[in-house]
Amino acid sequence: MISKLNKLLAGINLGLMAGMVAMGIYLYFKVLPGRNEKIIYETQVIEIPFPLVEKKGVKRTKKVESPPQENASAVSSNASMEEPPPPIPINPEGETPKAVTSVKEKLTIHVGDFSSKSEAEKAVSLVKSLGLEPRIKKQESSMVLTRVMAGPFKSRKELLSAKKKILSVFPKVFLVKRKEGYYIHVGSFSKKEEVEKARSAILKLGFKAKTEEVTIKKFVFSVDAGVFKGFKEAEPYIEKFKKRGYDVFVVPLKNHGGASSKG
Repeated sequence: MISKLNKLLAGINLGLMAGMVAMGIYLYFKVLPGRNEKIIYETQVIEIPFPLVEKKGVKRTKKVESPPQENASAVSSNASMEEPPPPIPINPEGETPKAVTSVKEKLTIHVGDFSSKSEAEKAVSLVKSLGLEPRIKKQESSMVLTRVMAGPFKSRKELLSAKKKILSVFPKVFLVKRKEGYYIHVGSFSKKEEVEKARSAILKLGFKAKTEEVTIKKFVFSVDAGVFKGFKEAEPYIEKFKKRGYDVFVVPLKNHGGASSKG
């Protein structure tokens, strides 16, 4: 009886030992596969306010510098996302492109527009006396004027009677015949103030006043003087022209390319 009990206990002990060995083998190969791997702990920079109570045997540090790996990868990814520089344009003809430079526009002095050739030649002589090259150009000019007339008058007797009164205010008049009667033309004016002044004078004399716009076309002689790089260069000559009674001004040369007058 005792021998049987001993054998049973021995069997139990062997079973427990075999189970422990099996458990150890399982843990060794399955549960702890990274037993030989080195574990790296990442830390961040921490600002620690002072003073602090130091524990005995522990050193106090302000910063623990260990930049996280995510930042380095983010920087590299941002660098790869930057757009490449634009390609350098290539001239298909193989020529070196020339630099664009700003060129100032040349100027000239516009002396005036003259209805008679003799007046234009007089201006040309003045331009030459100032040491400048004159240019003269014949061109068509149009002007809008307003005629002011008194009337209409039905009979010639009535017309002649009105003419005597009107001549006391307007020294130069002439007669105009229309279907509705006769008119006395007192003047043609370019300014509105002059038109109103003449009209009021006619009304004060007791006559009706009539106004109408007309466009007068004629040829004029345009005279220009010299070629200048800028206004400062032309300014001294402008003063000389004005002293001689010419109301001159500066204009771009390309707009006043008249023929030069030499000799």
